[in-house]
Amino acid sequence: MKKVLIFARSNSPFKTVRRDHDYIISNLIDLGYSIDIYDPKQRILMDLETKTIHSYNLFPSIFYKLKINIFLNFLSLIYFSRKNKNKYNIVQINYLREEYLVIPKLINNIGDKLVICLFGSDINHRTIIKNNFTKIYDKADAIIASTLNFAKTANSYVKENIILNKLNVLLLPQDHFKYYSDFTFENKTESKLKLNYPLDKIIVVLGTNSTENEQHEKMIEEVKKIPDLSRFHFIINLSNRLNTVLERERNIEELLKREFKSISYSINIRFLSYEEMALVRHATDIFVNMRKIDQLAVSLMESNLGYANVITGKWLPYIDYTSEVKTTLIDSIEDLSSSINIIANSIDSENNIKILQENRKKVIEKYDSNVINDWLNFYKKLSVEN
Repeated sequence: MKKVLIFARSNSPFKTVRRDHDYIISNLIDLGYSIDIYDPKQRILMDLETKTIHSYNLFPSIFYKLKINIFLNFLSLIYFSRKNKNKYNIVQINYLREEYLVIPKLINNIGDKLVICLFGSDINHRTIIKNNFTKIYDKADAIIASTLNFAKTANSYVKENIILNKLNVLLLPQDHFKYYSDFTFENKTESKLKLNYPLDKIIVVLGTNSTENEQHEKMIEEVKKIPDLSRFHFIINLSNRLNTVLERERNIEELLKREFKSISYSINIRFLSYEEMALVRHATDIFVNMRKIDQLAVSLMESNLGYANVITGKWLPYIDYTSEVKTTLIDSIEDLSSSINIIANSIDSENNIKILQENRKKVIEKYDSNVINDWLNFYKKLSVEN
């Protein structure tokens, strides 16, 4: 039985903070892999086979509430790495935290093979440590990114072609796509009725969550310029995974009250389950994604599965997606109002409906079918090489 360690944050016992990686883990367990998760912030090792938790706290808990907790977490990581030297067959890093960059040899010595999964924040949020401590890429046996374009960007921050030479392009499996399987274009109206959306208006969804990266304020300012706004109902997504209402959410609510006085709109501020969000996607006519930075937003594919038109920024590294899925790309948010208006004028046309149906097929083929098998085959190959 192959033993695998995954470095990842967790939000509850025996789970990571990502549903897609939990899905991969559950499939690996079904194949007979033994999986452990080390959470560097909580300083705990979770054994998924025995369902036990081992703490690597070196100091009383009160110390971790002080400003020095980052340093203490780092000491716990060093201690963990030494205690578990050569214990695993495969070590996988989900999110390349700065702590790992500083002690690449210790991290590498934990297992026979080292795998690095790259995400948007790993590359987009630069620091002195990220720019200068890159030895861990040399140590890695395999590096995973969800798109080639993103991997090229990541590679530009390290010497030579270390990342590209070790690259495995693996899309993230989305088990929640099952909630979209029975949707048809013809029954979109049923979803609108269930959500009490006005049937005589075009439903436009702005953003995915409440973070500043979504640029809600700029979108709100721009959509006011659309001619004949009475045709539209806007949905503003302001939820977050903690299901809290913080200052940013309240500020946007106040902004909408001022700017959308005569405009039809509603707010999703409560955290929605995957099944609830699927219904929203299906009831949507136009989805707008204006993130400042990103790797590849799952909300794009969800919208395609729900037969929604997608508008997104040309500045985002989505070429692998947009080269196959017909999307409205705009140069800047200033182009948003005209793009929404153009789509609205042909929303019920035969050609537009055909495009939406084809987009759904392409997303199922590329982002759903066989994605989990690609991950399992990657692990099988890596295990054979040990």
